[in-house]
Amino acid sequence: MPKEEKAPERSSVEIPDVRTLTLLYTNDIQGEAEQMAYLATVAKQIKSSQSYTILVDAGNWSKGTLLSDYFKGMPMVEIMNNLKYDAVAIGEGEIDFGSKNLYSLEDKAEFPLLSCNIVESGTGIPPYFLKDKFTLIERGPFTIAIIAVSNPMKYPGAGIDAKDPFEVLPGVIEEIIKHKPDIIILLSRLGLENDKKVANRFPQINVIVGGPDRLNLEDPVVQGDTYIVQSGEKASFLGKLSIDIEGKIRLTSVE
Repeated sequence: MPKEEKAPERSSVEIPDVRTLTLLYTNDIQGEAEQMAYLATVAKQIKSSQSYTILVDAGNWSKGTLLSDYFKGMPMVEIMNNLKYDAVAIGEGEIDFGSKNLYSLEDKAEFPLLSCNIVESGTGIPPYFLKDKFTLIERGPFTIAIIAVSNPMKYPGAGIDAKDPFEVLPGVIEEIIKHKPDIIILLSRLGLENDKKVANRFPQINVIVGGPDRLNLEDPVVQGDTYIVQSGEKASFLGKLSIDIEGKIRLTSVE
């Protein structure tokens, strides 16, 4: 009799889903360099198990500890370079160090610093590195557009002003749509209630990574078709949002 062939054993190795983009996010790190070492380990593990990942921060990362304050945010830029952040918002702390230092931070950064609504005081012109109001990133089959809005508060002596984001965003969104991205992500310094207003007014935005409330949102706030997330403060939590695109974007998991 012919020998009966055994069915091949199933592999226990998890096969990444090539249709899924994993968004990793932080906000309000406030110069916590030591805690970032822990996040780096977690981020590396997630990236190694996923086909496509993107890592962003919603601002206020440079100011808050003696070390980072003394060097005006430079240690944090080096850490974020090592973690290979894809895009980072300009928050209150980054502006507080002044416009000259902001240029220095941008020069050192290996990732785009983003804000579509800040301008130099007096001229009303955006810093030269912000002439593009958004960045486009290609990850496998995904085209991701990322924009950021800074808090339109007063920054005395900083040499930087922040315009009303609700006046600036319509033109930026219109320009982004021309590129037909699969996903639009907003890095926001406006606070949860204003983020809800943004989501209602601009339903084209798929995900808003918020900041100044410093909420550890284990589940996203869903406003229409937009998911609003935050990850606490001081690098205590790495946000993870998995997005699948098949006709439309939908949430697959949040950690």
